[in-house]
Amino acid sequence: MFCVQCGKELPEGASVCPDCGAKVEKEINFADVTSYAGQKAQQVSDSIQTQVQNFRQAQEEAAESRKVKDIRELFVNEEEQQKAVIGGGCLSNMLHSGVLGKGFGVLTDRRLYYRGKCFYRIGGRYMKSDEDCTVDLQDITSSGFTYARNLIWMALATLSGMASLFLFVTVIGAARYDRPFFTFWLFAFLMVTVLFSLLFVISKKTIYEVTFAGGTLSIKASSYGVQEVRAFDKALRREKDSLLKKMH
Repeated sequence: MFCVQCGKELPEGASVCPDCGAKVEKEINFADVTSYAGQKAQQVSDSIQTQVQNFRQAQEEAAESRKVKDIRELFVNEEEQQKAVIGGGCLSNMLHSGVLGKGFGVLTDRRLYYRGKCFYRIGGRYMKSDEDCTVDLQDITSSGFTYARNLIWMALATLSGMASLFLFVTVIGAARYDRPFFTFWLFAFLMVTVLFSLLFVISKKTIYEVTFAGGTLSIKASSYGVQEVRAFDKALRREKDSLLKKMH
């Protein structure tokens, strides 16, 4: 080993150079550095794996806590009798895996239970939301279907239709050499008008609404099948009538 200041060879174990008095810098053992870096990398890797395992375990515990092993776990009163179900497939999936899916509703002789995706109305539009609600039958005031369309498509169809009318008038009054240009745009706007009109027609949503004291529960009927929803609605009305008779 040599002194980094004067270059003289140093005696073994020297802490200072006997010629210039410079402090001896120990040589770096690259094997030790590599070993230390490897240990730190392994510690970081172990820490990440532990965090991932803890996250997965937390997710599994959360899913387990959401599981409903018996439909009666949903009921407020154990004496309630199940009368009808909407979204039976989602309910079955919930019972077995804890995964909610799009949602389900359970009607008993006393209450309506609903968990899952539904809608709420803002002006003339419906916005999606997630609900977990319990409604007493005696608080339900009405139920039925409403039909909603996206009015934006109608507005766009109206505007493009007006533009088509303007271009039609322009084509009639235009000079012969200008007509091909305006005719092209006339047909283009006519096609756009037809497209927006079709989008307006197919954007129709059939919404099933249950109105009760304090709010409204709205679900997309086509998500479950209109016939299934109609059968559920009839069962709801029957149970409501039966409850009113008992109360009077």
